[in-house]
Amino acid sequence: MWARQGAPGWDPVLDEAKDEHAEAKQIIARIQANPAEGLESNFKALVAGVRHHVKEEEDEMFPMVVANAVPLDDVARQLSTRKSQLKTGAQ
Repeated sequence: MWARQGAPGWDPVLDEAKDEHAEAKQIIARIQANPAEGLESNFKALVAGVRHHVKEEEDEMFPMVVANAVPLDDVARQLSTRKSQLKTGAQ
């Protein structure tokens, strides 16, 4: 993917982002599986995690994109392709 080749130093940032996405998905799955159990604590954890993730994107990832002149048209095409793959069940 474009970001892994984007610039030196991206791997730790991207690895953490991937972990944060997985954690959010786990919390959402818990809420969906049993909304009555721990809803407030799960929701608070989800909100805190998303806020933290967005702050890291704004403070770390976006400046890296700008500093490394990432070709955003290429990124948009890749994201669109990946979205289509996910909708059809492709991994």
